[in-house]
Amino acid sequence: MAFRECDSTSSLNGCSFNNSLYRLVDFLFWVAVALLIALLTGGVYFLSRRRGGTASVDWSKAIWAAVDLAVIVLAGFTAVPAFLTQGGAIVTSGSSFGFNSYDYYLNVPITSTRSSSLVGSFESNIPVDVYLLNTSIWDNSFGPYCPLNTQALFANSTQGTLDAPAPRGSYNLIFCPAFQPPNQFDVVVRITAPIRLFS
Repeated sequence: MAFRECDSTSSLNGCSFNNSLYRLVDFLFWVAVALLIALLTGGVYFLSRRRGGTASVDWSKAIWAAVDLAVIVLAGFTAVPAFLTQGGAIVTSGSSFGFNSYDYYLNVPITSTRSSSLVGSFESNIPVDVYLLNTSIWDNSFGPYCPLNTQALFANSTQGTLDAPAPRGSYNLIFCPAFQPPNQFDVVVRITAPIRLFS
């Protein structure tokens, strides 16, 4: 769950995503998986010992505990993501993305199933240009270099509130450094209100 797309075609040094709530859920999920494996292994062990006539332990309790834990883990796959996406958010509030300033960008893919508006807000540690492009235009007309030669939703901004039309289709929300300095440095874009499609 902690993974979110943070893409740059020329991303030699990568692009990092961080959301503390997602990381906590990831940690708890893997703890639950480890406990589930341990309980199942114990249940199988006690079952084999009982069949051999060498165990008087009631292994069924371990099996039922494993089943209960498995149900909790499976429920977590549906309930927890629904909670974390804050009612349909594409990117949740509090998420932050870090990438390099030299020919790098942040790309958030979006799919709109009906005519909608893209809403949300952001802040960044340096001025950025923000674009919302149809995926076909992004794929066919632009490379991995910033800034882009097209109209920006925000130009040279360190914060902004999104309210852009998003008819049915696939889009790319692009964050680019507003200028290219002679030296590379990290750009951090933080989502201050959930980015979502609003009909």
